[in-house]
Amino acid sequence: MTCTQNPAFLIKLFMSFMFATKAEMRYDDMIERHDNRRYTYQIPDPKGSRFFRTIDTILEDRSSNITGRMTRIYLVEEVTSSALEATPVTPRRTCVLKDVWLDESAATEREIQDNIFKDIESFFALSSLPADKTELAELKKARQQLVDS
Repeated sequence: MTCTQNPAFLIKLFMSFMFATKAEMRYDDMIERHDNRRYTYQIPDPKGSRFFRTIDTILEDRSSNITGRMTRIYLVEEVTSSALEATPVTPRRTCVLKDVWLDESAATEREIQDNIFKDIESFFALSSLPADKTELAELKKARQQLVDS
């Protein structure tokens, strides 16, 4: 279907884009873009939000699809708020921040790591290994201090 075959749909589409809110356009309201191509990320914390401003780009993987989904890794510093004039926290701390697009149903990196550690702990919790896994006994014994600490 071309635009000339259904002009009403085309106008409806343009109007949807013109009057959509940032949330409806799927913009993340926890990220503030500044004029100088720097960003401030708001990270929720039980004690109150923390803010991290980009200093430099470590990795920006260019996307070849139209959504622009890509992984970006930044060198950031913690600041007092999302305002451009916000000052760095004292003492000044720099960190690495990874910005990645995930589907809503995808497990977060934290969930994946938690699952890995649960599996390791359940492996070490076994009082005896199954008969076909006896070669793992040496590994279990050699690495027990990692679980104990």
